[in-house]
Amino acid sequence: MDISVIIPTYNRSHLLPSVLRAWHAVNERTLCSYEIIFSDDGSSDDTLTILGAEKGLPIRVVTNLHGGASAARNNAIQHAKGDRVVFAGDDIYPAEDFVQKHHDIGQVYGDSVAILGLVSWHPLQKKSYIHTHITEIGNEQFRFNRLTHGKFVDFRHFYTCNVSVSKKALRGLEELFSEAFAKVNFEDSELSYRLCLNGNKTVYREDVLAYHFHEYDTAMF
Repeated sequence: MDISVIIPTYNRSHLLPSVLRAWHAVNERTLCSYEIIFSDDGSSDDTLTILGAEKGLPIRVVTNLHGGASAARNNAIQHAKGDRVVFAGDDIYPAEDFVQKHHDIGQVYGDSVAILGLVSWHPLQKKSYIHTHITEIGNEQFRFNRLTHGKFVDFRHFYTCNVSVSKKALRGLEELFSEAFAKVNFEDSELSYRLCLNGNKTVYREDVLAYHFHEYDTAMF
């Protein structure tokens, strides 16, 4: 198989129907062979019911005890059949050519280069000042406005809402995502750091697009 998309999910049943509709649009534009692995992190809402009822997409569901995104991703990686693994989120809405672009650009750069795509706020997202600050001013979450299309970026910019890496590169690591992180903060950068030590690089491609829908206020962030 060409591509495995890995999406850790936890109690996002309110978003999943619309997220799945976006994936249906992707499915119509994808020529390479691919699968979507939703790795459930012990959800207590209707997440598993919604995913189990989906019949129009190449979905597999992996279930886990509640242990965080790192553990959910790691379990999904063990089940992945694709030569390249794409990491996305359960609040990420992919552009229609999302999977095909990760595949095609990955073919150009090869197994030792990860592909970082652009993530913009969803058009329906009501943006507060915190949304602008964390992506455009302080860049506490993303730094896309300071990256250059087609250029290599350092290990800090391995954002697991829109990034792909070859299975071969992941197999070269002694440990996948570190499960020592208590929260979802920087475990992706730490894995990227170890990938870089192994000689891997990450290239930024703004033509691989996805949209993020996440309600934030300052205290929450």
